[in-house]
Amino acid sequence: MTPTSDLQPTPGTGSPDDARDQRIQNWSRHWHSGVHHSCSTSFGADYAGNIAAFWHRVFSAMAPGSRVLDIATGNGALPRLLLQARPAGDWHCDAIDQASLAPRWADASAPDAPLCFHTGVAAEALPFEDARFALVVSQFGIEYSDLDSSIPELLRVLAPEGNLALVVHHADARPVQLAAIEIDHIDWLLSADGLVTTAFAMLEPLARSTTAAGRASLACDAAAELARVRFNAAQDQLSARATAADGADVLFEAQDGIARLVQLALDQGSEPAQQAWTVLRQQLADARWRLADLRARALSPAQLAALAAQLQAARPGLVSSPLHERDFLMGWCLHSVPPA
Repeated sequence: MTPTSDLQPTPGTGSPDDARDQRIQNWSRHWHSGVHHSCSTSFGADYAGNIAAFWHRVFSAMAPGSRVLDIATGNGALPRLLLQARPAGDWHCDAIDQASLAPRWADASAPDAPLCFHTGVAAEALPFEDARFALVVSQFGIEYSDLDSSIPELLRVLAPEGNLALVVHHADARPVQLAAIEIDHIDWLLSADGLVTTAFAMLEPLARSTTAAGRASLACDAAAELARVRFNAAQDQLSARATAADGADVLFEAQDGIARLVQLALDQGSEPAQQAWTVLRQQLADARWRLADLRARALSPAQLAALAAQLQAARPGLVSSPLHERDFLMGWCLHSVPPA
């Protein structure tokens, strides 16, 4: 078995239909991996800090019995925060996404919550009647849609006296800056001299090293020795990159994955380890695609101003404001439920 070049195309290349299908497939794999939200490496299992506080204020201000729509819900990060803010369940939430989802937290801990997930649903064509919802929300999701179509749809299903709250990616925000750094790390990991590529050549020699005959064969195997030297050099380079640059989580996660492959080769042989390597490489390729897509979809100040003006024309009380965590801009809020 030899490594193959099967990286996904860069977002924005190909037809719009191809890009949409690629996004759906990629995010479906991501959600079925078990993560709770799109920024799991930055926030852990749940959103916290000022992001969670913002949503707690939004959800606490709802009237009892409110119907809520969450657009581009993923595995339900906002419904999860809604349940924490309003555990009595005096609301009903419809959560939509184009991707296939796996919100295991809801199945396990909140099977009776007034919550309905709808997969395969686009923000540009909402399957709900006019003025159905008292609150429409989205976090790091609505900007992935065609805003010329999705914003009129959002406003169509929002009740005349209803509220909306959107958190979107800002082009200058921390997640967008980190995405560029992580893309560079992944490109190195998957390059000819990167840790992931050089690790592949080590799996068969490692499997051989578990027997006396295999160790004897390795003593005069120049190719295996070269693979070892290149793999060690890649590990040194990873340490240097992690020290010199930000966004090192993706490096350490890859390093942990390679350590598991090494152990698998020693325990079960080269073929299972090579198959697991293929999965790891696809996961990194998927992550790179999502990061590039995030950067492409993040809204510039001019785009945010235009979106705010469009929403304010329909909801004059709407507020446009930055969302910070410590000293970092994390995103931009567009909301008609001003925080207390």
